[in-house]
Amino acid sequence: MVARQMDPTPSEPQYQSQAGCLLRLFWMFIGNIALVAAAFLVYKSIGWSIADLIYWLVIGLLIGARYIDIARLQGTTIHLEPATTGHFKRYLLVVMLGGAGLFVTARALGPGF
Repeated sequence: MVARQMDPTPSEPQYQSQAGCLLRLFWMFIGNIALVAAAFLVYKSIGWSIADLIYWLVIGLLIGARYIDIARLQGTTIHLEPATTGHFKRYLLVVMLGGAGLFVTARALGPGF
């Protein structure tokens, strides 16, 4: 029979700061909802408008929030693994390409194209 050794320091979950939680909520959920809402404003606008500026501002905020989450707040992936610069680069690529595609689609389908 094999005796188990007791770990003297049980691993407890590490809790992030409130700012880190809010930032993570922003780039995972709230920012994406804001991006879709801004895309709808772009779709409804005639010609270039403040909606275009709002759209690209949200893109910048999403990227900035993810960068700060990783660089300053020891951010994690959605699987609770430590995030790396590789994760950030992949996120940057997806947000920029996906954001540009959504913008072009909203602009092309709207009345102002």
